[in-house]
Amino acid sequence: MQGRAVNVRGEVTDANCYFGAHRHAYDHAFCAKMCAAAGGPLVFVPDRGGQPYLVLSERNGVKLSDNVLDRIGIPGIVLKGKVFDADGIHVLAVDGLAQ
Repeated sequence: MQGRAVNVRGEVTDANCYFGAHRHAYDHAFCAKMCAAAGGPLVFVPDRGGQPYLVLSERNGVKLSDNVLDRIGIPGIVLKGKVFDADGIHVLAVDGLAQ
């Protein structure tokens, strides 16, 4: 996957509620996990503000690791991956949790 390698701190949440009603974080974690399980798109919201990123797996055909999916809705996690822009969309291709 193209992009610049990074470790980023923030939260993975579902795109439906984040963009529709700006809901996320602990109070929304259960709903976010339900939306993700139903196949809804995920976004990464950086702790320090700025644009959210569309979340992709770093390898096509490979789902995000369970340790990342288990932390949906939990602020302050650190992910490693690559960031890039595609057609005006900020993208984070997630490789996994940073060590």
